[in-house]
Amino acid sequence: MNKELIRTGLAGLAALLVSYGVCVSVWGQDDLRVADILMEKINDALSQGDCPRAKRAYNAWKTLAERTDSSIERRMEACGTAERKPTVSVASAVVGSITVTSDIAGIIMIDGETTGTRIKAGGTVTVSNVPTGSTEVAVKGDDGKLVKAPQKVMVTQGQTVSATVKASMQTDPPDDAKAFYDKGVVYSDKKDYDRAIADCEAALRIDPNYAKARNLLEIIRDARWKR
Repeated sequence: MNKELIRTGLAGLAALLVSYGVCVSVWGQDDLRVADILMEKINDALSQGDCPRAKRAYNAWKTLAERTDSSIERRMEACGTAERKPTVSVASAVVGSITVTSDIAGIIMIDGETTGTRIKAGGTVTVSNVPTGSTEVAVKGDDGKLVKAPQKVMVTQGQTVSATVKASMQTDPPDDAKAFYDKGVVYSDKKDYDRAIADCEAALRIDPNYAKARNLLEIIRDARWKR
């Protein structure tokens, strides 16, 4: 079969997956073992300083390999340290406050960083010394889900703004669900549909509202049916 025709077909299917919001970053590497592909994703994410993406790929790799890698874990720890924002001197900083209202219990997150401030379900808490500017507010619930406010708030010097977080708002799935989803993407790219379906179903058992996993599952089932 003509190799150019194959590449064209893969590109078309990749575009279809993208239209469904499915990650296809490992497309075209089906000649590699799944564990090797995931390790490449880990190294790529670490080289770019993308710690969350590296963590998700590493969780998937651990699940697949059923072991850990001490050298990767040291690099991830260093990445996390480098990713943390430097401590700002409150005395010299231009800051304001945010009053957060939430219908779930958890830890308040500001721009992806934990504040260490806990909020009760149905409670209201004011977070002080927040740097001015457009700010993302979220609550990391006790179940590990991250619930974000519908839009960023603008913090101004010496002023207090309000943000509301509700469980009905869009959530990020737990890391375990993401790990199964990432494995499902890799197996789908390798056309190992049975394993891909099993991983997507595992992700949905953890988080039934995980839209990406559900979309991928529908695509895989359709592709397997057409074979």
